[in-house]
Amino acid sequence: MREDRELVLRARVVPYGCFQALFGSEPTDAVMAPLATEDFYDVMNVFARQDEKLAAVLDALRSAALALTADGRDVADVLGGLYGRLFVGPGTIEAAPWESAHLAAERMLFQASTLEVRKAYVQQGLIPQNYPHVADDHLAIELDFMRLLARRAADAFCKGDEPAAAESLQASQRFLGDHLLAWAPSLCRALEVSAPESVYAKAACVLERFMKVDRDVLCEIQDAVALPQP
Repeated sequence: MREDRELVLRARVVPYGCFQALFGSEPTDAVMAPLATEDFYDVMNVFARQDEKLAAVLDALRSAALALTADGRDVADVLGGLYGRLFVGPGTIEAAPWESAHLAAERMLFQASTLEVRKAYVQQGLIPQNYPHVADDHLAIELDFMRLLARRAADAFCKGDEPAAAESLQASQRFLGDHLLAWAPSLCRALEVSAPESVYAKAACVLERFMKVDRDVLCEIQDAVALPQP
């Protein structure tokens, strides 16, 4: 059982890293390539086996990613304009990638929720590289925070430092509940309206579903690591 928990803890790092790159970087072949590999879906199936909805949206993402890479087209040419329209601008950004833009009534950046996000980073001894010039609640930064916590938890568990692992798992649970899962549904709706067939819309559906499964997985593992290991 300990080996199974270690596998899951290691697997958690992969999706947070892949989606951080997808939503936080201009589209390139290198950014898109992991979403078209069997290795990525092997990892994701660790979680999809527990959730039929995740399995379904994962199949849709696989089809979209393979279609982008199958005919040799340059991903930047295909997705560059769409990425700018959805997430960057100029002009109206159709799927704002900031938490505060989805939760604040004014739909403005650097709101109270942004300060709460920053507080969570500081509590873990982490400061975004581009602070204070980029809003801390950008989706890519929040996902990178989850990736770093996932790596900490896995490394600590593998070393037998279960208190440290549990602390990172607790921080991950709090951040999912207080932040990412609070606004992921709104982002998914925005993408479904603006670009329903795009790889970004399908990836957002997978991300939201994965984070819900991950939250449950974290609860189970956290309960287990508090007990003597078999």
